[in-house]
Amino acid sequence: MALPAPLINSRIGNETPPTHNNRSRGAGGVSKLDPLSQQDNCLLVPLPKMKTKLNISTVVLALSGFIAVQTATAQAPNPHPAHEALKGLQPFIGNWAGEFEAIGGFEGLAKGKIVKGTERIRWILNKTAVQFTSDNKFKDDGKPFAFGTGIITLDPVSKKLNWSSFGYDGKVYWTGKGVVELKDKVLHFDIEENTINKTNTKYQSTRRKPNRKTLIVHHKNLVLNGKKIGDLKEIKMTRVPFKKKAAGN
Repeated sequence: MALPAPLINSRIGNETPPTHNNRSRGAGGVSKLDPLSQQDNCLLVPLPKMKTKLNISTVVLALSGFIAVQTATAQAPNPHPAHEALKGLQPFIGNWAGEFEAIGGFEGLAKGKIVKGTERIRWILNKTAVQFTSDNKFKDDGKPFAFGTGIITLDPVSKKLNWSSFGYDGKVYWTGKGVVELKDKVLHFDIEENTINKTNTKYQSTRRKPNRKTLIVHHKNLVLNGKKIGDLKEIKMTRVPFKKKAAGN
């Protein structure tokens, strides 16, 4: 620690010592030692040597702290591996809506009528998973056509993206599972579903965005109980604003 300049100057050089006895008269006639003499008597280590020791110690402590921080940073695991694996899905996040013709293909689905559908894609659990929720109703009478929800999560062992879902096609309950991959900005799903009636369906599905406001959904290569069904028509959906919840809900 550097000392103030006046004190440093009193410790170096060959000045002639004071001619008095370094005592002064205090209040009440009591003799006191001169403050400068007291400080001179307390200086046990030469100043240059003390400053050198302090400088070396400071450098050693600083280097030790830097090395410790660098080591801890290198060894620390990624605190958000799930979000890192899913961050490429951010452009798909939003509310989407569209109309399409009911063409069947899955057990329980009607054909021929026009359906109004919505799909909400959102982050959940501090952005460690992505949820898809669909709600499709007949345009003419508003009755349910199909609805369900699915979640994409990171498998901590395989590091692949897993898909788990459930819902209703008409009045038929089903569950599904599969894997998801983001390739060239297109989401690819490879899915297997089973209904309450033991009907098994395997298919691939893609979601792509030709522009910011448009989402194209395409179900392909359907195989129903081992029988090839083929591809369904593409469904075009448009981004819509999130609906604000009413007060009290």
